[in-house]
Amino acid sequence: MKIVQLVESASLEFWHGSPSGEFKHQHFGIHVGSKEAARQALCARIGTKADGTDWDGTQEYGQTLLAGKRTLMVMDPRGHLCTGYGAGSRGAPLPDEDFLPADWSLKASYSDGSRVPLTVKPNLFRVQIVGPMFGTPQRPLDDVANTRMRKAMLKGSPPPHGFYYTNRGEDEGSLAAVVPSGEFLRVL
Repeated sequence: MKIVQLVESASLEFWHGSPSGEFKHQHFGIHVGSKEAARQALCARIGTKADGTDWDGTQEYGQTLLAGKRTLMVMDPRGHLCTGYGAGSRGAPLPDEDFLPADWSLKASYSDGSRVPLTVKPNLFRVQIVGPMFGTPQRPLDDVANTRMRKAMLKGSPPPHGFYYTNRGEDEGSLAAVVPSGEFLRVL
């Protein structure tokens, strides 16, 4: 594969979901993908809004009612909606009823382990890749791109390019990308 400038991806639509509404805590790079993938990733980190609307940067996180088990089952009886905080995997079950983030025993955190403040305004927004990328949208890597970026970031030597990859987690099969920093992206 070769490194390709943005010429090929200028018309592609990518999305990013951020608890703070910014490109913060770039511990393992910044992930962008389809709107559904970004929504799923953001909700997995901080929870799903009880009213079913997307995070749009207008509501303070700590003042926003999050969906409990009953609401999530009404929204999606198949049980595929995000619960936030890795619910169930860390021993604290998701509450049955809707709740405020401060009232739950688990607290949302960024990938570096620092807590998401209750005063942030989470947002789901469109971005354009403006930095050099490895591969092409037509020939993306598999999810190993995340491992490559993570290893480079942990060594303190981010790569000079991002990676296109096929998403295995959120919105499975969709095109995604991981870039080393916000300088590789432009908010649309």
